Amino acid sequence: MLNVQEKVSIVNELRQEWPLSRLLIVSGLPRSTFYYHVRRLAAPDRYQSARALVLKIYHQHKGRYGYRRIRLACRNEGVLLNGKTVRKLMKELGISSLIRVKK
Repeated sequence: MLNVQEKVSIVNELRQEWPLSRLLIVSGLPRSTFYYHVRRLAAPDRYQSARALVLKIYHQHKGRYGYRRIRLACRNEGVLLNGKTVRKLMKELGISSLIRVKK
């Protein structure tokens, strides 16, 4: 099963060969959803530098820092991020803190 972004990229590639209305019917995408994602893909990434900083801090501390400590480390570097934003970026990057095994 393809997610919406994958469907949009496929429809966008086939757009030159087939009518858009037919591609949208076959893919099951609403027209407004298609145009929303096309515009969103063209927009610059808001968190590109923050994502790099989170990854740097995570590896600098050998994966021991969770989102709270990463958020504080970002703040010390001068980048203000919400805790939910840090959690979202960590999830996108596929990283999580090491959890100590309880005795």
